[in-house]
This record gives sequence, structure tokens and C-alpha cells, in this order.
Amino acid sequence: MLNVKDIIQRVRTRIHDEQGVGYSDENLLEFLNDGVSILRRMIMSINPMLLDETMTGTLRAGEDSVYLLKPVSQLVNVTLDKKQLLITSRQMVDDEAYSGSPRCCYLDGLKRLRFFPVDTQKHSYVIDYIPDMELLALEDASPFLTDLDQILIEYVGIRAAVADEYSVNEEQNILSSIMAQAEQLVRDLTPMEVQAKGYWDDGCKIMPRGWNHHHMYQWKW
Repeated sequence: MLNVKDIIQRVRTRIHDEQGVGYSDENLLEFLNDGVSILRRMIMSINPMLLDETMTGTLRAGEDSVYLLKPVSQLVNVTLDKKQLLITSRQMVDDEAYSGSPRCCYLDGLKRLRFFPVDTQKHSYVIDYIPDMELLALEDASPFLTDLDQILIEYVGIRAAVADEYSVNEEQNILSSIMAQAEQLVRDLTPMEVQAKGYWDDGCKIMPRGWNHHHMYQWKW
């Protein structure tokens, strides 16, 4: 994880602008924030846990709302008493007068998370979410791993170098190649799980030394 000034200095070395004649720090910072925005959107779709922030607390009896500390770009996961809740929208709640243990939640605005139904008991919650992007300043640090910072350095350097040559097509081709590398890197950071289920299997069956007669193999659980 590099700080912004280090990234800008490395970009200047790549584009041979160590004296800051061609581009000001503000110019390069604008390119850098563009790159951060692109990487964020990619990560949110592939491996959102890399950007995840967690908020914990207690949903008090009779209350249905929690206000998050920052505006939300994406809800990743919400649990109540260690049980995962369905993340939905308000349009899917057809009877708000219903009461009981919450089964789902939805965003109401940019920071308010509402639970449904409302319960007379208190519950502990854990909310994993991706906050809205904050533009980087010169005094800030990159929000990414150093490997992704290297991608940002290449992105900003190409934006600066190619923009100076007024070649839009060349810029798009090179940037597409850089983003493809970034996507592969993000995918490599994603833990993958593969589950296979037979057509006739209808869930986990606890059968000590039993046989699945549909597929003729022995249960392992």
C-alpha cells in the first residue's frame, strides 16, 4: 500500500516529468482518482470483500433501523444473531405491519439500513458493506494492495503520456490491456468454492454409512 505522493513520484519517473513541467500534482491526482474509481467498480463485481468495512452493534427491541457511518455503495453481507439476512428492497416488503424476528433488510437512503419485520426482542448485528468512494488527496494513502498500486501507476502514466499525444484509440487499447491485468489479479485474490449437486439430491442427509441410491455412492457426511 503506497501513499499518493509516492505513486505520483513514480508516475513522473515513468513519463520523464520529474520536474513537474508537463503535469502538476493535481493533474496526476485527477488521473489517479479516475483509476481508483475504475478499480473499485471492478473489485465490487468480482471480490467485494477487498473493499469491505464492518459495523457491529445491537438492534434494540422495537427498532427497525441502523445508520451506517458512511454512505453505502454496496451491501456485502448482513447477519443478525449470527444468521444471514436476505438483502432486498422495500418494494419486496408487502406487509409492514407484520412483526417478528427480522428476516430481511434493505437500504433506505444512503446510510440507513432497515430490518423487517420489527421485533420486540433485541438482536446483535454485523454489517459488511462497501462505503462510497472518497477522492484521494495528496496526503492520503492508496486504498489498495501494493500489487494493485502498480496497476494504478501504469494507468496514470499511460493516461498522462498518451493524452499528451492526443491519441484516443491508442489510449483505449493500452488501458484495456492494463485493466485486463488488473481484473486477473483481483480474480486471483478471490477465494473460489465449487459445489456440485446431483439432479436428484435434495440437500444434506445425515445417514451414517448410508448409500445414495440415486447415484450409487456412499455419503461422506
